[in-house]
Amino acid sequence: MSREPQRPADQRQERPAADPPEDLDPYRISQSQVDRAAQFLPHVQPGLLAFLKQTSRMVIVDFPIETDDGTIRTFMGYRALHSRIRGPGKGGVRLHPDVTEDEVRGLASG
Repeated sequence: MSREPQRPADQRQERPAADPPEDLDPYRISQSQVDRAAQFLPHVQPGLLAFLKQTSRMVIVDFPIETDDGTIRTFMGYRALHSRIRGPGKGGVRLHPDVTEDEVRGLASG
């Protein structure tokens, strides 16, 4: 059985630390984008920034549907309204069985 010779501690190769997993949550991404942009707007007060980052209204509905085979399935729906300060509201609507509340909030704020 052949063995590799042991290297002195100062010659061992260090493995780079693994990168943290990428955050793919659309709402947290939009929040961090606002924070990054705020660095270039030093005159914006923190209270105003917090207000601008909030979702104004979130409507959550769940409704039962009878499928073709007679079973009842319940579906969730989300509608987010981010802001109406500058006129008609920017909202997020997404039609998909795997959609999340944060995904719709992220769409509304972006």
